[in-house]
Amino acid sequence: MYIATTDNIANREIKDVLGLVMSTEISSLRLMLAGEEAGKAYLYDECLRKAKKKLENTAAKLGANAVIGVKTNITTSTELGLMLTLTGTAVQLEYSEEEKAAEEARKAEKKRLEEEARRAELARTAAEARAQAKAEAEAKVAAEIKAAAEARAQAEAKAAEEIRAAQEAMAEAQAKAAEEIKQAEATRAEAQTRAMAEARAILDSKVAAERATVEAKAAKEKAAEEAKVKALEEELESALENANKALAERNQLLIEALSRIESLEKANKELMSQQNNGAVAIEPEEEYIEENLAGIDDIMEAKHKQAEEINETDVRIVDAIYNSGKPLSASNIQEKVSDMSMMDVLTSLNKLVEQNVIQRDEGLYSLVDRAKLI
Repeated sequence: MYIATTDNIANREIKDVLGLVMSTEISSLRLMLAGEEAGKAYLYDECLRKAKKKLENTAAKLGANAVIGVKTNITTSTELGLMLTLTGTAVQLEYSEEEKAAEEARKAEKKRLEEEARRAELARTAAEARAQAKAEAEAKVAAEIKAAAEARAQAEAKAAEEIRAAQEAMAEAQAKAAEEIKQAEATRAEAQTRAMAEARAILDSKVAAERATVEAKAAKEKAAEEAKVKALEEELESALENANKALAERNQLLIEALSRIESLEKANKELMSQQNNGAVAIEPEEEYIEENLAGIDDIMEAKHKQAEEINETDVRIVDAIYNSGKPLSASNIQEKVSDMSMMDVLTSLNKLVEQNVIQRDEGLYSLVDRAKLI
């Protein structure tokens, strides 16, 4: 690597300019504070050597073999000591044939030395590792042998103590077992008699409890049936009451319709009389009368549909909801009356909701609580 302060190297052509390179080195304050001129000169030389080395390494990374136009900047202070900065231009010079051969030989020798040094270091490291591993293994084996011997001695002593304790416990257990067998034989007959008496008492109590359960269940079922019958009777009475009201409304509508028809007929006769007398030339309004009669028929038909009585299908749906004891969805109800289509079930449910027999809440149907209505 050539380092020059000039812009070229004598008898060398610049093949390529690689760019600006720079290096900085800061030295300690110790020699400067001493105030010795010899120390300062050494400090400068050492800084310059390190800075040049850094500059060469930086240029080599760029592929340069020379740095030209090198400038030096030196700064000294009591805080930093000596700071030396080198800047230059990294270039690649043309090599002569001798220089190329020498450079290749130098690189090959350097590579060989580095390889030998690496192998020597690896061999030394491996030898040290083998020696250390051998020493550690020997120490570990010795420690394990010592620990095994101590553990064996402790185990033998503990086993002897456990055998003695087990023999004593066995003798004591045999004596205790003999005493317990004797007591068991003495109380065996008494225990059998008492057990038979207790078993008979338990059996009698179970029979009594089962009988009470059966009677309670029968009473509960009877009460449920009576409540169901009562609820159906109340529902039937309510349906009859609604039907009577609807019938009364229908009769009232019939009376009103007849009265209206009479009025229309009377008006028609008056109009006919006036026409015959020549007072007014108005034709009978037969179409108007027919339209009014048709309107009355429509009203009667709508009232008749609203007052329609509960049929067998409605009763089956009410029974299904009542027997379940909880709100049901339309699909659950259709499962309980599987011979009916979903359309028939929905139609009947809507009618029962309108008649206030059942109520709908979040898609679930349940019977209306008549007590709350009252």
